[in-house]
Amino acid sequence: EAHIDSNCRILGNCVVAKNANIGSHTIVGSNSMIKENITIGKNCDIKAGSIVVKNLKDNQVVSGNFALNHNQNVKNYFRSMQ
Repeated sequence: EAHIDSNCRILGNCVVAKNANIGSHTIVGSNSMIKENITIGKNCDIKAGSIVVKNLKDNQVVSGNFALNHNQNVKNYFRSMQ
């Protein structure tokens, strides 16, 4: 019941729940999960192991559990290491 647009790459062990809409040229990294009734914009990059629970606009790059802006997640990670 999901709609996956053209030229998407969905890597292994992903879960795409019902009524999810994935825009064209989007990459869904391995072991990622997309909640039901979510809309993913065009040209998005969902990093491996991400859990998407909110709609994504075009060109967003997200990672983590729950998926947030990837650059912010990396900054937070290195801050926590200090």
